[in-house]
Amino acid sequence: LTVDNADIAEAGGVATLTATLSEAATTDVTVTLGYSGTATDADDYTASDTQIVIATGATSGSVTVTAVDDAIDDNAETVIVDITGVTGASENGEQQATTTDTKDDEPSVLVNVCWSGDNEENAEAGGVATFTAT
Repeated sequence: LTVDNADIAEAGGVATLTATLSEAATTDVTVTLGYSGTATDADDYTASDTQIVIATGATSGSVTVTAVDDAIDDNAETVIVDITGVTGASENGEQQATTTDTKDDEPSVLVNVCWSGDNEENAEAGGVATFTAT
């Protein structure tokens, strides 16, 4: 199992995971996949399928993992894909691939406002208090 893109952008980045046979399939081969990692399915990524079907005569098949742009300011998260079963062929080689959802979240800014003097009295009386951030 290989992945073409080890790091995908949070805003719609795509990784393609490919299962490859050592020779052309003489019958359809189904590779069943399991997803884990720190990323959450549907919240952080979507997978195109939980199985790769390699058609008779072919040597490979693929699925995609697409990052979902969420509004949560969090760290990079991983999607780990494991081969959990194979029908029509036998397993051999790398059984796991990982891609990382690299976050593009903007840094957040916390502003604390302390009322004092005339601005406080104006604001309490329905007036306007003006603050300038620099």
